[in-house]
Amino acid sequence: MPNKEVDQEQLALGLGAPYEPPKTLMDFYKKDFMGTVEVLRKIFLPINNEKHWYLLVVDMSKQQLILLDSKPDRKRSMWRRLYVQKMAIFLQEMLMDPSFYDSTTYNTPLISNFTLIEPDYIGEQRDGTDCGIWVAHWMTDCVMFDYYKISVLPKSRMCIAIDLVLSPYNKKKEEVVPKAVQNWEDLKTKRKNLVKKGLED
Repeated sequence: MPNKEVDQEQLALGLGAPYEPPKTLMDFYKKDFMGTVEVLRKIFLPINNEKHWYLLVVDMSKQQLILLDSKPDRKRSMWRRLYVQKMAIFLQEMLMDPSFYDSTTYNTPLISNFTLIEPDYIGEQRDGTDCGIWVAHWMTDCVMFDYYKISVLPKSRMCIAIDLVLSPYNKKKEEVVPKAVQNWEDLKTKRKNLVKKGLED
């Protein structure tokens, strides 16, 4: 695993335009975000379909494809399952590369044959725009556990925002953090002045 502050189970794949072949994405992601197949426990694949985010968790040990959707839709369920299968095939093709293995003799996991699981009682978003928050929440909270029921609270957005700002991959971290501190100090000063004015009145 490279010397990066990222869980080796996590992976983000982009299937946007222009289409990137598995080999190209493998070169980009493996170096920074993944270990070898022998040590992978879970792989997280966020999927966007028709402006809605949901999450595919590839459980390597249980050989399961776990579909987590914060806003299930019967009309689109068939399409979402189809995209999950496409992602599984895409990932399987990536993992056929020898660089993903410690040993010279290995068996590529047949991810496309993994059982598709759609857990019940995992919670459901109320707001129509919260799907990305749910996906990020699952990725951070469910790395080590197989329990996918979560609660997205108002503070969830702030926690995720802080994690993103402080991430070693945030190229503007050194610029944003001082501004955030200054903004906090300005708010404290403004609050004190309001209290002082209220007491004087």
